Amino acid sequence: MQIDWTFDDENTYGVVYAMVELDAHETDELVQRAYERFGRLIKADPGTERERAAELLTDRELERFVAESVMAVAADDAMARLDRNVMFVPQCERREPLREHEPFAFAVKTCTVPDMNLDLDTPIQVPEGEDAARRVANALRNRLNGTVPDAHLKRQRAIVDNDFRQELRDADMSERDYRIEHRLKPDALEARLRQRAMDELSKNIALELVFLRKGLEADTQEEDAMLSAFAPGNEEALRQDMSDSGRMCLLYEEARRHVALDWAVENLTDQPSSNR
Repeated sequence: MQIDWTFDDENTYGVVYAMVELDAHETDELVQRAYERFGRLIKADPGTERERAAELLTDRELERFVAESVMAVAADDAMARLDRNVMFVPQCERREPLREHEPFAFAVKTCTVPDMNLDLDTPIQVPEGEDAARRVANALRNRLNGTVPDAHLKRQRAIVDNDFRQELRDADMSERDYRIEHRLKPDALEARLRQRAMDELSKNIALELVFLRKGLEADTQEEDAMLSAFAPGNEEALRQDMSDSGRMCLLYEEARRHVALDWAVENLTDQPSSNR
């Protein structure tokens, strides 16, 4: 895999770009992984993935699924080779269709951790009986100082909007019903969702900065702990699915932030360890 990085916009916009080129062999390997993942999703017998995919998807849907799967996994691998920590799943764009047994190239855009001010010296007071991790995370979020890049806020807002729509579906509720129940006009709901996105993003940036500035490391034990929290008893299956869907970067994110929060609770609070 050949990767051509562009860092011109990193300082101003907090994003980096790359052109990723796969040779024919790499393309075929990732195409096969895409079909195998499809087979696991529908619980198809091994070896029947392509046949079942052709039965269940149109030609256009199948081409899109395979191409997006290949780009996601290759981009995820490219991010793991980058000498910077990234935030969010990389965004991919292609100009040509993917064809098996041929080279394939596509563009990648990703967000890096923005360089912002963060006080890591002043102790954080945690009242007796209060959740230390929550208190510290909120304190770090509030201490973050600087301009949050628009690209990051846009990505976080998309996540918040998706989560909000899922909340509505789970509650079998329309957006209008939600606004009525919470006595919100459309602009007030918009402001609430935007603030939710900003709060979550600020907390995540703060934790990423703790991780970077304190020279912390996240090993496979931390990753395993995250997998156990997400899918107890099915850790390896989840790891494989995240690998084959190009979402390992999300696992790395969670592990880094968990390590950073542990450090902050341990080093920025003066409460008894029993209250942590």
